[in-house]
Amino acid sequence: MDVAIVGFGHIGKRHYEAIQKLSKQYDLRLVGVVEPDPTNLTGFGVPHFKSLEELYDAYMPDLTIIATPHFLHSQQTIFCLERGSHVICEKPMALHRQDAEQMLDMALRKHKHLFLVQQLRFQPHLKVLKNQLNPDDVFHIGVNLYWNRNEAYFREKPWRAKAQYSGGPLFTQFSHFIDLLLWLLGSLTVDFASFSRIVNTIIDYEDTGIVTLSRGNTTISIDYTISAQPKNITSSVTILSRKGTIVISGQYCENIESIGGYAVKSQPLDALSLHQQVISNAIEVINGRGEPATNALEGLKVVELIEGIYSHRNL
Repeated sequence: MDVAIVGFGHIGKRHYEAIQKLSKQYDLRLVGVVEPDPTNLTGFGVPHFKSLEELYDAYMPDLTIIATPHFLHSQQTIFCLERGSHVICEKPMALHRQDAEQMLDMALRKHKHLFLVQQLRFQPHLKVLKNQLNPDDVFHIGVNLYWNRNEAYFREKPWRAKAQYSGGPLFTQFSHFIDLLLWLLGSLTVDFASFSRIVNTIIDYEDTGIVTLSRGNTTISIDYTISAQPKNITSSVTILSRKGTIVISGQYCENIESIGGYAVKSQPLDALSLHQQVISNAIEVINGRGEPATNALEGLKVVELIEGIYSHRNL
């Protein structure tokens, strides 16, 4: 199977490493990396193209991985699907519901698979939790996300500092946690949102926010910041249900503690392995040997929910 990567920054390189690990198992061939800045490819012996058009003039990849800045995801995904490639798109799927709908529409019209990197779904203990958790038993979930993204992070890549291009923290840093909530509970309603920008003045969106969601009688609170000092402090999801309590922690939800009627234990799995599983699942589905762990409709729901939250943004 011929594979291409679009974007060769930190995440693009993570996909490259995952492909290297899977190459023998699935007979993968990396036919090209699209990257406008050749310095990002220093030390990597990969076929290099400056644009998608240049790549597709030379090859027709079976699978293309989109790992570019957020604002490019929708147009690049549509380009690849329209030309006949299956696509894995990094998060966020898009920054607007309309763009995500166009991506889904193109995948359906071209009969191609569109996979999303909703990697927490591959954590083994979270899969156990999903099987044990009855959403109707849950009465409250508290999500606390206190991360640090300092001025140097935004100066390194100025697009990150603009809502027009990055979307903001719920798209950039915390969309996996939004997906986790939707995966565990189903559809959610936005009840309240408040945002502030106090510490991180280099950005044009919030550095801190409080959001409340609901599902019937279930309440969800999300308390987040990207201005925790001097580093990432915590990522935690506490699920309170009539059956017991679940506490999930770690940037990749790698830790879990169950209290009461649940029997869930942490199972180690590194971040690179999660990307390997995303790619492996995509290949199995393309080859007709499996069901997608993620799909474009679920990615669309993440975009819809975050866009609904940000409709309250007044910064």
